[in-house]
Amino acid sequence: MFSALFFAGTFVVKAQDVPMAVLQKGDDTQCFYGSGSFCDACKAADHGDIITLSEGIFTAPTITKAVSIFGSGADLVTDTIAKPLTRMNGDIHIAVDSVDGKPATGLYMEGILSDEEVWVEHHLEQASFAKCRFKNFNFYASADTTMTTSQMCNFYQCRFAGYLEPGDANALAIHNSVINDIGRNTSESTVNVFNCVVINTSNQLQNAVFKNSYFYAVRISGSYRIHSGGSKNNTCGNSSMFSNCTVHLSCSAFNCLDNYLNTNVNKFKNVTIKVSMYYGNTSDGYNPFKRSTTSYSDTNSYELTDEAKTKYLGTDGNPICLYGGDYPYTTRPSVPYIVEKNIGTKSENGKLKVSVKVAVPGASL
Repeated sequence: MFSALFFAGTFVVKAQDVPMAVLQKGDDTQCFYGSGSFCDACKAADHGDIITLSEGIFTAPTITKAVSIFGSGADLVTDTIAKPLTRMNGDIHIAVDSVDGKPATGLYMEGILSDEEVWVEHHLEQASFAKCRFKNFNFYASADTTMTTSQMCNFYQCRFAGYLEPGDANALAIHNSVINDIGRNTSESTVNVFNCVVINTSNQLQNAVFKNSYFYAVRISGSYRIHSGGSKNNTCGNSSMFSNCTVHLSCSAFNCLDNYLNTNVNKFKNVTIKVSMYYGNTSDGYNPFKRSTTSYSDTNSYELTDEAKTKYLGTDGNPICLYGGDYPYTTRPSVPYIVEKNIGTKSENGKLKVSVKVAVPGASL
């Protein structure tokens, strides 16, 4: 660990209890305090700046710049190192500005816990989200609008406690994440799901590539959110998009595990490409994990049993799901993060002394 000193204008605050956002603009550093500090930092930021957040509850911002955002953590179960949480209060809106008529790229968000909505208000390009815990992440500007577009956006080691709506995605990829519910997309978009645990998946999710992942169920009509352009009257088998509640026939699957063995409920039976598909050992559903996966859990590590680790291997020869692949699941921050701050209660010569202790975990993507 190491300590860093920052100086700001006159401000009186109780040490340790106030959320803090640090904005780094090249060699310059600005500190903001209070629940609105994240919003203030976002307003003051330019493309390419870095925002570091302490633990605490922050008012959720509207993000208009392609910045890098690092929270203190989002894991509700501590990993091998203990760390505090960075929580959002309210909906996060992502509306990254264009630069000279071209989409700004490089938005990065890590270590954020959101228990409300995330809305992508317009086109998002080359953005990454890592080690975050989201409730609902929507590639929609709002609940009553059409899908927003994205290109080459990635999620790494995240959890989606509610659902992920992929929208009109060009090469959207989800790596080593836990997804309670993944929704529908457009017929032209592409979605890649690698080394994930998926509790529910829509049979309206098209052109998806599933690799080295586990699937528990396919959603039926009425059990998931439908935005404009959809219909709650759709049921399995009543249109060309459905076939007995299976994964959409435009999808591909490689070394994935379907929890059912019974061919009558085989969710992948209409998938166009199947390579080394695995199936559970009972018609009632098979659980290869040390804890049940019949519903989403923030506290489940989703670790395979010792038997499953040797039985269900991915395309890389390693066990399927979260702890295999190119980005084995971990909640350790990949960059230094704030673990302690001391804010002076008296100013000296018009300046306020702030001491920040930062931990360097030594982990990376």
